[in-house]
Amino acid sequence: MIIARIFPYTGQSYKKYSECSAKYDNCIESKKPLQLFGLWSIIVSGMSYGSAFSDRYSYWGYSGWLNESVTFLAITLIYFLVLRPKKIVDISIAPFDAASGVKFVVMTIIMFVIGAMVSSSETLNMAIFIGVIPYILSILGGALIFRTPIKLDKEKGSWIVKDWNNNKSILLQSFILMLGGMLSGFYLDDPMISTVSMIALPFPLIAYFYPPHIRHIQRARFFPQFILLMFLAVRVPWILIPLAILFFSLRTFYYFRYGIIYPSFGVDHEEYA
Repeated sequence: MIIARIFPYTGQSYKKYSECSAKYDNCIESKKPLQLFGLWSIIVSGMSYGSAFSDRYSYWGYSGWLNESVTFLAITLIYFLVLRPKKIVDISIAPFDAASGVKFVVMTIIMFVIGAMVSSSETLNMAIFIGVIPYILSILGGALIFRTPIKLDKEKGSWIVKDWNNNKSILLQSFILMLGGMLSGFYLDDPMISTVSMIALPFPLIAYFYPPHIRHIQRARFFPQFILLMFLAVRVPWILIPLAILFFSLRTFYYFRYGIIYPSFGVDHEEYA
């Protein structure tokens, strides 16, 4: 990380910015901007599907970026200013029961369809609703991993799993949902979600068969979502701009606040006891 080289952990400048970053603790805790990755993946999934619905070979297209980006921003604001504060739906909480699961699915369908209608020249029809099925299965499969909660040990600067209870069951459910997303994607001839699901399948599977360790949960949380967003960027390339801003802003905050590089492609390799 470049900023870590410019501001070493032991330097005076680091201490100065570390004290400044502490002012944003409440904002980070209440808004949970990290969850934007999940929210955006749902919206952009719909936009990607809508582009392919009109033109199967639509890649790296910029023609609809203005309508897409305005819709993208509007949905993001509505979620943070209305839906979440009024507890209508909160994607920062993994679906723990039937009620939260239904809310998650309904929200996914609505945002997916809105995104699809913005990017597609076709009118609303049943095919669009059918096309959301593999996306719901795969995205819900990835969301279930967050039912295994991890917590930052602020003194040690490392992540720990708060509760391993029902971990095997959660991972198995996640795998089955992703597998369903892959198979339904094949059936509906959607190369985007079927390929993403196929690549993401090993993450919950490895975490299921290997001994409990924080690094397996970290990978199962981060990489399926990252893979999905990178594939979606092939059809909705402008999404790379807000993703990069969010990614590096959070990395900067967590570095100055806790001295860690997060979010990160790396994982915690300390042995689980």
